[in-house]
Amino acid sequence: MNNDITAILLAGGKGRRLGGKDKGLTIFKSKPLIEYAIKLASVQTPNIIISANRNHSAYESYNYPVYADQTNTFDGPLSGISTCLQHVRTPYTFVLACDIPHCPKNIIDILMNCMLESNADSCMVIDGKREQPLVSIFDTRLKANLETYLANGHRKTLSWFLSTNHCFYVYKNAENAFDNINRIEQLES
Repeated sequence: MNNDITAILLAGGKGRRLGGKDKGLTIFKSKPLIEYAIKLASVQTPNIIISANRNHSAYESYNYPVYADQTNTFDGPLSGISTCLQHVRTPYTFVLACDIPHCPKNIIDILMNCMLESNADSCMVIDGKREQPLVSIFDTRLKANLETYLANGHRKTLSWFLSTNHCFYVYKNAENAFDNINRIEQLES
């Protein structure tokens, strides 16, 4: 259990590719997707925040703080991260999108160790297919850097990450561990 890390679980999107469903509350293999993210984070840190832009009472039922973006325009993951960072009191922040139910259970420890060993300020997974900026960890002091990035009109999560003193953890043999649930047919598999 790492008390120095806060996990921000991202469930604030529009769910366009799921027909507008609230992705975090969408059922996958008999459980809402947010429950997979909570289970993963809660075994590694007691500090969890949920970023959600609708259905707050449903998310609050999990007994973690829930924050909506500061705007109601669904500006993307960085907006949710920035809002939640206003409430983070730990030195490090882990970010996980709620739609990655097969994410390895020890990913926080893996990323934290990689970041510290690399003397970096942030660390993100590369899963053999692509970069995964929504499975990452960073020094919470990057909050001001992120606020400036957003104030300048930027929204791309990967671009922000690459602008920091970053490193990558290449997750070998990841298979489908970092696949996002984005389509209705994935819910049925």
